[in-house]
Amino acid sequence: MVKYTLKRLLFFIPTLLGLSFLSFMLVRLIPGDPVLLMLGERGGSPEAYAEMKAALGLDKSLFMQYLIFIKDVLSGDLGSSIFSKESVLKEFMTRFPATAELSLIAITWASLVGIVLGVIAALNRNGFIDRFVMTLSLVGYSMPIFWWGLLLILMFSIWLDLTPVSGRVSVEYDIETITGFYLIDSWFSEDGIRAFLSSLKHLVLPAFVLGTVPMASISRMTRASVLEVLNQDYIRTAKAKGLSKYVVVFKHALRNALIPIITVIGLMVGTLLTGAILTETIFAWPGLGRWLVASLLQRDYPVIQGGILLIASLILLVNLIVDLLYFVINPQMQKGEL
Repeated sequence: MVKYTLKRLLFFIPTLLGLSFLSFMLVRLIPGDPVLLMLGERGGSPEAYAEMKAALGLDKSLFMQYLIFIKDVLSGDLGSSIFSKESVLKEFMTRFPATAELSLIAITWASLVGIVLGVIAALNRNGFIDRFVMTLSLVGYSMPIFWWGLLLILMFSIWLDLTPVSGRVSVEYDIETITGFYLIDSWFSEDGIRAFLSSLKHLVLPAFVLGTVPMASISRMTRASVLEVLNQDYIRTAKAKGLSKYVVVFKHALRNALIPIITVIGLMVGTLLTGAILTETIFAWPGLGRWLVASLLQRDYPVIQGGILLIASLILLVNLIVDLLYFVINPQMQKGEL
């Protein structure tokens, strides 16, 4: 397993290097000039423009800028925001708990509901329930996040007035940031249960929107995996022994069908970090997605480069954990050290 882990870790290096190069070059293809945004269209003379450009290191060639960027990254410095002057890593860590909380809640409900629906569909293969669940998952998978989010805001926030439109907690509650997870911090705040319920109400709608696509994918994968396992000889043997349907399905079939399901869930965790960009923008959620969108509009090169690199590192780390879980669960991989 150590050998397998080292192989996966070595794979990180060319992947991150390629991503850093792509993010560095693509961000410079975005129309607009960060120097002009800082000075204003009429706010600076040519001399002031040249001085500001040199101060930001944008007067050098793209190749030199990239080499400087890589050198700083290797030394642990991702740079500072052009506009806020704050460290990119500090800003990332400030906003990461909001995205992590949203993503964890989204993947939790998506996994639980998706697995249950997938098992139910598999047990009622080609029946009405199966067709209904698969149609539901297809609709969920095809639903554009921005449209789905706006539709739910219209229904539950405006028409029914059940959930807040934006933010993480009501402005009346002053929550001290301890963990960055408001469901935890609000519980230990002065307002206790009231602040917790406010935080929960703010979280429900964006988490539901963000988890819709993963839920659809997990339910379809669960159905296919369970159906494949139910056709195995040892399942027929278990049924012949007179074991109850519950034991056969949940102790034998589902347990062995979890390998591809865990893989999909792990991959979905990574995609949630990117899918959160739209969700956080729609619900004004102060996380990484909204941070990157604002940085794109401002042409804040260091934030975009460093943010993408950090998010890519997180996704690769999640994929590594999934690979290791797959390695532990699947005995054939342990034999071959693939």
